[in-house]
Amino acid sequence: DKDARALCFAGLVARPIDQDLVKRAADMGLPFAQGWMAEIMGQEDRAQWAKKAADQGDARGTCMLALCLEVFV
Repeated sequence: DKDARALCFAGLVARPIDQDLVKRAADMGLPFAQGWMAEIMGQEDRAQWAKKAADQGDARGTCMLALCLEVFV
């Protein structure tokens, strides 16, 4: 319950992906989980999660943030 990495990976290996577990890990500040939230969430929340992940150096978050910004260019 307190291990963000374990929550995130448990959510990602579940089929279908357990978004609640990944979100809990992302809310705990895990950049990897935040990057995944940017990928699996709807358009309205994508940029917020992508920025949080990118600010911490997460590659997926950086890529997702670039895709979000591309929409506005």
